[in-house]
Amino acid sequence: MISLENIQKDFQEGNYLDVVISVDEALKNDSNNIDLLNLKGIALIQLNDFDKAKETLVKGINLDQKKEGIRQNLAKLYLTIGDYGNAVILFEELLKINPTNKQYFELITDCLVKLQNYQKAIYWADEYIKIFDDSNVIIKNAKAIALTGNGEYKKSIQLLSEIIENNKDNFYALNNQGNNYRYLGKDDIAIELYDKALSITDDFYDPYNNLGVIYQALENYEKAEKNYRKCLDGDENHTDANYNLANLLEYLGREDEALIFFNKGGYRGRIKLPEVLFNIGRYDEFQKYIKSIKDRIPEDRRISAIANFASEQLDIKNPYPWCPDPLSFLYKNNINEELIKNEFNYINLIEETNDLNEEFEPKDMTTINGFQTTGNLFNLPGKNIKRLKTAISNEIEKYRNQFKKEYDFLINWPDKYFINGWRVRLKSEGSQDFHIHARAWCSGVFYIKIPDNIKNDEGAIEFGLYGFNYKMVKNETINVIHKPNIGDLVLFPSSLFHRTIPFVSDEERICIAFDIIPKS
Repeated sequence: MISLENIQKDFQEGNYLDVVISVDEALKNDSNNIDLLNLKGIALIQLNDFDKAKETLVKGINLDQKKEGIRQNLAKLYLTIGDYGNAVILFEELLKINPTNKQYFELITDCLVKLQNYQKAIYWADEYIKIFDDSNVIIKNAKAIALTGNGEYKKSIQLLSEIIENNKDNFYALNNQGNNYRYLGKDDIAIELYDKALSITDDFYDPYNNLGVIYQALENYEKAEKNYRKCLDGDENHTDANYNLANLLEYLGREDEALIFFNKGGYRGRIKLPEVLFNIGRYDEFQKYIKSIKDRIPEDRRISAIANFASEQLDIKNPYPWCPDPLSFLYKNNINEELIKNEFNYINLIEETNDLNEEFEPKDMTTINGFQTTGNLFNLPGKNIKRLKTAISNEIEKYRNQFKKEYDFLINWPDKYFINGWRVRLKSEGSQDFHIHARAWCSGVFYIKIPDNIKNDEGAIEFGLYGFNYKMVKNETINVIHKPNIGDLVLFPSSLFHRTIPFVSDEERICIAFDIIPKS
């Protein structure tokens, strides 16, 4: 008879395949033994069979809602494979089981930063500081990065300055401080901080990548490429440097070379590859690539966007199943009457949203001659914000029920999601260029204020399949224009390109944009 002790001995001696075989035999007589499932799961991790490891550990977790060890191992697996969304869910469960484990706080904060869920990262960092102390440099650094991502540069600069004051050789904090000044457009200070970080250590390469970003923005492409390659000389698997170098090479017309680095550019690189293949006319390779990843990456909005455009331009069957006909899922409804019944007030809504930090033409966004808030508007306590969120939630349910569930977009609608909102305030000649919301599942806009004296399609929202400088094959592409009224709510798949047409007026155009974002 196979004993647990013998299996554990095989594990300790590194005989992982023997462990899997023995556990499978033992499970025939005791299929719900969590300790056996845990051993099998971590043995499979050692064998790099991550899919089976995940399946095994999930089965064990479902048998016991309070078992800490097996949850730790599944969380570590998620970290290994870069599934930070599910890792967050596991760490939240682990913190309920063991609320004094400091490492759980560090890891959940780091995961949320990687997911760019900065508001929640700040929350967990503050929880750590409230429960324990404010001397944990890992937590403070993570909070500083989250503050930067949230557009709260002054707070981040202050926090990092405290870290650097206590340890002038903290190259990690120096690099993050450089990022703050880079985002603020103070390149000279940023370059000085990156250079200082590089002078302290020989095995930290992020500053080279960040210097490359600055020089690329300054159109000094030779220096940009040199710094990206210096980063890769030290860490050939640095995903950001691979991705950034690939984008630079593509921009310089060296697409074939760019493909090599997109391949090593992590998830972003893999989803950018089909766009490059399409743009350089390698259509057969484009279709083969989409078919090869559609089962492994079935729900990516950026891949869906290029597949939709290619289908139209090449007159081919759409090779990507997520939402192959996004314009047919465009939804428009005026909810003004419903809101007024619930004592909603537009002016008060604007006042309630004034509490958010607001940036003019925010970096890496498409807003021109206008302001955009940072952070999630729907986390604010205002009565009108809550009434609007309730109305939007109701419209989302109507939206889901209106359309036939024939594509993954509706069939696989996330069971758990949150609504992330922000305010966009455009002035005269303000606009937004064509873009998609790649992190979201479904996106929407609610219109608060529309100038009275605009002409024709000025200030309208335009939807289409074209964007990201795709190469046109035909001389035309489909588009739909909606001229909004106050109280209009529009919903659409997040893979659908949209833009705001410029307008001329002495009045502002104000709306609430929002995303439905899966929790995992």
